Amino acid sequence: MQIIIERIKRILLTPTQEWLKINAEEWTIQDLFTKYVMILAAIPSVAGFIGHWLVGHSTFGATIRFGFAQALTWAVLQYIVSVGGVFLIATIMDLVAPKFELPKDQLTSMKIVVFSHTAYWVGGVLNLIPNLAALGALLGIYSVVLMYLGMKQLRTIPADKLTPYFVTVLVIALIVYVVLGFVIGAILSPSVNLPAAG
Repeated sequence: MQIIIERIKRILLTPTQEWLKINAEEWTIQDLFTKYVMILAAIPSVAGFIGHWLVGHSTFGATIRFGFAQALTWAVLQYIVSVGGVFLIATIMDLVAPKFELPKDQLTSMKIVVFSHTAYWVGGVLNLIPNLAALGALLGIYSVVLMYLGMKQLRTIPADKLTPYFVTVLVIALIVYVVLGFVIGAILSPSVNLPAAG
């Protein structure tokens, strides 16, 4: 766990240097998920479970709480979306790479997407207080910056192709998460009247 904490601190505070270290590290896709993604992706899910079930979302003086089953369902779905979303976005990043004069490199794409999500997952601790969940999501915008830096450091890409490549992947990622967010909302909407995002 200490290794993960150190990685979180370095990727958030000194990302340029940390991407160089990540680039030199030997990882498998399985290790990326079992030793990093599946651990950090639990932060917003567990925090959200506690927040939606015990704290509640205050609106116009009223506090809305999920029942235990709804909160647990939300947390499980959020976790699946977080883990699956990383895999899907990295796969798409790799698939579109040849359009920008890059060879396919699934492992490097996975590294970029996995470690750039760190800020989003850490910001997810604010799901403990559902009214602050949107702030946590905003903190996750730093993950976008990390992704850009990761693409710049880990992929050998012509300077004029970097921004279009980054924007393409970013737009696809936003579409993926919006669609998945609607799916969560649709599953939960019969029993609760609270946005699923967080």
